[in-house]
Amino acid sequence: MSCRLEHANITVNDVITRLQDAGYETGDLNEEIDARQRTYIFDGNGVEWEFVQYLSEDSEKANVYQ
Repeated sequence: MSCRLEHANITVNDVITRLQDAGYETGDLNEEIDARQRTYIFDGNGVEWEFVQYLSEDSEKANVYQ
């Protein structure tokens, strides 16, 4: 059995803006809702990383996806 990593999700605090300011390329998704900020950022090898910052302690609100 083989496994292929599509992308990784990392939960962070205040990292998204710092990565963008450092010049990392942002993917198509750049979502900010009241309870969560989420974006895709590419590393130097072209690997897409998903970064999520939860802005609410209410997990029901923070995990609403449409």
